[in-house]
Amino acid sequence: MSTSEQWSNFRKQLPTVIIAVCLAVFGQSAAFAASTYDFANLGTASDGFKPQGNRFLVNSSFVNDPAHLTAIYYTSGAPTVTGMVIKSDGVNLRSFDLNDIGFIVDPGPDNITSLKITATRSIGDPVSVTVAPGDLSTFKLSDLGANLSDFTNVTQLQFDITMNKVMNLDFATITISNEVHSPPAIATSFGAPDIPLNGATSLNFTVENPNTSATLSGVAFSDILPDGLIVAQVPNLSSTCGGTVTAAAGSSAVTLAGAGLAPAASCTVSVTVQGTTAGQKDNSVTVTSANGGTGNSASATVTVATAADLAIANTTATTAVPLNTITYTITLINNGPDDAQNVSISDTLPPNTLFKSISMGGGSGWEISAPAEGGVGTISCTKAAVAPGETAIFLVSVQIGADAANNSIITNAVTATAQTVDPNPTNNNAVASSNVAYPVRAGLSEFSYYPTLTAACANVAAPNTIDAWGIEFAESLTFNQGKTITLRGGNDASFQNNGTVTTINSPLLVVSGKLISERIAVR
Repeated sequence: MSTSEQWSNFRKQLPTVIIAVCLAVFGQSAAFAASTYDFANLGTASDGFKPQGNRFLVNSSFVNDPAHLTAIYYTSGAPTVTGMVIKSDGVNLRSFDLNDIGFIVDPGPDNITSLKITATRSIGDPVSVTVAPGDLSTFKLSDLGANLSDFTNVTQLQFDITMNKVMNLDFATITISNEVHSPPAIATSFGAPDIPLNGATSLNFTVENPNTSATLSGVAFSDILPDGLIVAQVPNLSSTCGGTVTAAAGSSAVTLAGAGLAPAASCTVSVTVQGTTAGQKDNSVTVTSANGGTGNSASATVTVATAADLAIANTTATTAVPLNTITYTITLINNGPDDAQNVSISDTLPPNTLFKSISMGGGSGWEISAPAEGGVGTISCTKAAVAPGETAIFLVSVQIGADAANNSIITNAVTATAQTVDPNPTNNNAVASSNVAYPVRAGLSEFSYYPTLTAACANVAAPNTIDAWGIEFAESLTFNQGKTITLRGGNDASFQNNGTVTTINSPLLVVSGKLISERIAVR
C-alpha cells in the first residue's frame, strides 16, 4: 500500500477513533489548558513513538521502518497549542526527510489555521518554518513551499499549532512518514604495502552512498594517522567529494567535512603520507553523515622499513677468445642510509663458459658458494649485514668454451638482493658483455677463421699461412699433418701486423710435415 493510500485509509477512520477515545477518557465537557496534555491515557507506544509527558521518543523500530505512518494526537480547549516535541534523547533525527513530514488534519480543513515547526540542532541555532494549511486537509511541508532540506544535526522537532475552536473538545492529528537514509560506507588503502624510512606513498579513501534514492548530506571523516606517519611536505591532496578536505603538510590528520553524495554515488580523497619511524603502521577511519548516521570503519596497513640502497657493477674484457680466460670484476656497495640485512649476490655463469675461480679483491665476511672448477652453474655470495658505505669486490674467472661462435656475445648478469627495503632497485642488477672473436685466420681464396691453432692447422690445406693474434694461447700444438704451413703471429684483432709476439703457453711439437713460425714464442 502506498503512503497516500495509508493516509487516506487512516483519515477515514480517524474522527471516530479520536472522538471515541477522547469522550471515553475526558467526557464531553472536558477542557484543558494550552500546555496540559494527558497522552498516557491514549494508550501505550504506537507505531514507533512512546508518549512521555509532552515528548515523544523515537525508537529503533521507527528509524528503520519507512513503511508506516505515525500519528500524534493532541487536544485542547484553547486556540493555541505549543510545545509539542518529537525527539530522540539527543541523538540526531538523521533518518527523517524533514520535507516529507506529512499532516492529516481532522475533523475539517479549518481546524488548524497555522503551524510552526522548530528544529533544534546539536550544532547551530534552532531553525523555524511557519505554514498555513489553507483548505488542505492532507499536506506535506514541501507541498506548501516550505523547505527544511538544509536542516542538519536535528535533535528534536517542536510543533506549535493554532486551531479554530470548534467546540470545547478540539483535536488534530500530525502524521509523520519516515524515509530511511542508510549511512555512508568508506574504504581506505595505501599506494604501497612497504615504504623505506622517510619514504612516501599515497593514502586513499573511497566514500560511497549505498542509498539508491536518497542523498546523503554532511558526509565527513577524520583520520588521525598512527604514530610515525605524517602528511608529506608535498601532500598532493586531491578530492572528488566536495565539502572541505584538510591535510596540512607535516600534520597527522586527514579530514573531510560537509560533503554531499547523490544516490548510489561515490567519491575519493587521496593524500601523500610519509613514514618517519620504522614499523607497521595500522590506519583506521570511520565515516559519518548528517542524515544517515555513522557508517563503517575501514583500515589499511603500511610497513615503514629501514632502507639500504645496494648498487652493483660488473666489468670484464670486451673480447672473449675461445679456450682463453676472462675475469669479471663484480663490485657491490651499500649507499645507505641503513644497514642492508641478509645480502645476497647471485651470478649464473653464461653459456659457453666454464668456471675457473673466484676470489675477493676487497671486503670480508662473505660466504661464497661456487661450482667446481671446470663446471657450470651459479655463484652465490651472502653476508648477514652490509654497513652503509661498505664495499665488496669479487673476481670471477671463467674459460670461454671452444664452441663459442665467432662474433657471438658472452653476457654475464649479476643480481644483488637484501631483506632491507631498497629505495632504488634499478641499480641492483649489472651486466658485462664480451664479443667472441676467433684468434686464428688462414687464407687461400677466402679467409677462414678458427678458435684455436690446432683447429686451424687441422683444417687448412698446404701450403698456407696461419695468422694469429698477438695473444697468449693456452693450448698445446702438435703438428703431425705432413703439411707445410707458415704460422705467423704478432697481428692485431683485424689481423694487421702490429709487430708483437704471439705466445703458445704449452709445448709446440712437430712430428710430421714442416711448420714455419714467425713471431711465435713457446713458453
